[in-house]
Amino acid sequence: MPKKSSASSDDSAKYKQEPDPLHNKCTGAKKASPLYGPQDFKFDRDAHTCVCPAGQALYGNGRACKIGGYIAIKFRGSNAAC
Repeated sequence: MPKKSSASSDDSAKYKQEPDPLHNKCTGAKKASPLYGPQDFKFDRDAHTCVCPAGQALYGNGRACKIGGYIAIKFRGSNAAC
């Protein structure tokens, strides 16, 4: 006697794999990021100064830091400025 399948053809939809919940759901153009990028800041390498997009002077709080494997210079603004 042939072995019967445990799932009938009517139940086959129940066993279909759901789409991956972590797949990219973006269908349109990328939205602009609310964060500023490096291109938005003015950096003076000689004077070791940086100015934010709002025109506030930032102070350096780390020279030759390693961030993500890259050598970087960190700048920070005062809390009262923003």
